[in-house]
Amino acid sequence: MSLTWGAMIPKTQTEPVSRVKLGVISDIHANLPALKAVIRDARRHGVDRILCLGDIVGYGPQPAECVRAIRQVAATTVLGNHDAWAVRPVAWSRLAVSPTVIPGLKHARAELSSEEQAWLRQLPLVAHTEGMALVHGSFHRPALWPYLDDASAASASLSRQPSQVSFFGHTHEAGYWQEGRNQFITPALNRETRLRRHRRYAVNPGSVGNPRTPAHRADPRAQYLLFDTITLGVTFRRVAYDVTACVSALRTADLPEEMISRIELGY
Repeated sequence: MSLTWGAMIPKTQTEPVSRVKLGVISDIHANLPALKAVIRDARRHGVDRILCLGDIVGYGPQPAECVRAIRQVAATTVLGNHDAWAVRPVAWSRLAVSPTVIPGLKHARAELSSEEQAWLRQLPLVAHTEGMALVHGSFHRPALWPYLDDASAASASLSRQPSQVSFFGHTHEAGYWQEGRNQFITPALNRETRLRRHRRYAVNPGSVGNPRTPAHRADPRAQYLLFDTITLGVTFRRVAYDVTACVSALRTADLPEEMISRIELGY
């Protein structure tokens, strides 16, 4: 699929002066077939701009191709922890991460051109567009990428959030936190939810390339969301993609067998 539609997306606009339909994506993790499927689906739903919440690389087999695609289609992109680890000097062996993480980082470092690595290095930790704030992990110490995986972490981020609605990634779990509620809310798929005025929300689109659906209901489909800047309507989407092509690329890249299982089952 040609990704030429990125040229039609304005690169900067700080306030929503009219209704804009956003496609928000995160955690692509070098899964090009999943990214292409999400972009196709977003186009079919009339998205005006794509926002990317980071972790373009890591885990998966096609980091350079995914970086090139994101540079073409995304109006705004923030830095994810895998992006930073892949291109900045870091002692990978000292990272408190699963052993599965390291091969993907080494693969990304080997595959990315020097210019692509430089582009990743200059990405911001926090960005603002269309009246929304974007971060990969949390507005509380964003350079450390905390997970918004409990009410305490969500409260710490929401209290520092510079907009009514923000978008975050990192957890690979689609849904949202609402200020004042101690529960992560997971709405039904393909059904618009209208966020309330005068409430703060931190919204996660889930993961394009590595959805971590619970094993008892494994689902390999890619995740992303649609957002209307005027109505504050959010719609969570899951999109089928060519899993076989991704698995083949993983084997060609000699990446861990665990990643193949994750991709095939979506957990």
